Amino acid sequence: MEGKNFKSVNLEGMKNLESQEINHPLFKNPLCGHVFLKESLNIKGSEIGIHRLEAHQSMPYYHVHQKHEETYIFYSGRGEFKIDGKIIPIREGTIIHVEPKGVRTWRNTGEESLFYICVQSSVEHEIMSDMKDGKAFSKEVVW
Repeated sequence: MEGKNFKSVNLEGMKNLESQEINHPLFKNPLCGHVFLKESLNIKGSEIGIHRLEAHQSMPYYHVHQKHEETYIFYSGRGEFKIDGKIIPIREGTIIHVEPKGVRTWRNTGEESLFYICVQSSVEHEIMSDMKDGKAFSKEVVW
């Protein structure tokens, strides 16, 4: 659904990410369990990815970014996140922020899928906190 000031998508259940595929330049075959929302939602200031990593799988490479910082929000499963040689345990509720030059990879160490959201944003354009940017209206909320 979309309107003048919004656009929405429905992934038909977060647990059904296996039906979502992306093409990655490092791999011949599409990667399942990943969806990026920038284009489908017309997001201008960030990229948001929703991801699923199967039991006992690992990201097959380390990576860094040129201009994007990333915040990983893990909402189901267990694993390990390796950044600059340090290992951080991952479980539901773990949130990790990584600067562009942080050398990173992660893996699922559990028996269940690892689900996470990754928010990428530019370090070149600092945004203000929501409390400074938001403006409340004195209008009664009616549903």
